[in-house]
Amino acid sequence: MLSLSDIESEDVLVAKGNRTWQEYCWTLSPVLPSYVLAKNRGIDHITYLDSDIYFFSDVEPVYNEIGKYSVMIIPHRFPDRLKYLEANGIYNVQMVYFKRDEIGMKCLNRWREQCLEWCYNRLEEGRLGDQKYLDIWPQAYKNVCVLKNEQAGVALWNVEKYKIELKNGRIFIDDVLLVFYHFHMFKFYAGNIYGTGISDYGLNYKTLKIIYEVYVEQLIKVVSRFDLKLRNLNILEMCNMIEKKNFYSYSFSNKFFWNVFL
Repeated sequence: MLSLSDIESEDVLVAKGNRTWQEYCWTLSPVLPSYVLAKNRGIDHITYLDSDIYFFSDVEPVYNEIGKYSVMIIPHRFPDRLKYLEANGIYNVQMVYFKRDEIGMKCLNRWREQCLEWCYNRLEEGRLGDQKYLDIWPQAYKNVCVLKNEQAGVALWNVEKYKIELKNGRIFIDDVLLVFYHFHMFKFYAGNIYGTGISDYGLNYKTLKIIYEVYVEQLIKVVSRFDLKLRNLNILEMCNMIEKKNFYSYSFSNKFFWNVFL
């Protein structure tokens, strides 16, 4: 178990002092795997994962595709109507793999240097946060896997491309088991109230309910198990969420989901 102070070397603390908390969290994307590899020489490879992804099935197909590659990144896979968002990054820092070899370490170390130098929530000189640095990796490094498995990295920005089905209690994307879903923009509050961000992408909650209900049920269990204290929404915040068609609640006693103004 690591604490934040464990990975906050002098250069990291300098960066911490000149950016927002969100930007600092992005900065740590390469810092954490770099630290773990440096402290554990026996580790052959490492995978960075965003905290808001949830695995619905075995991740083995992803690692089978990675094979002997030194680095793995996942494209956003935007549909045509959202292609303009590639200006913010072709790839998403949700799951990034590095092998402890010359190419993998060179890529990770360079990414760490870049993020410590500049990692801000604005598009500037071809940079944006920790994400846009990945754009050049397939050209800059010889052994990069751009993941083809489209069941890994399903999210609000690409889910409309796929057929979602529930079969025998398992979720399938285009007839193949969903590996993981990225719960981008998801917020969970006291009283089992949550926001999904679905309306921001012009999507319908009903088509994604089978994915989100699994995640919410797991969050409720985690909150209960660790007696976590969640933030209460005020009336104004609730009204704003309702107006944006982004207000949902879960009734545990009745075991059903309901939402306002789908």
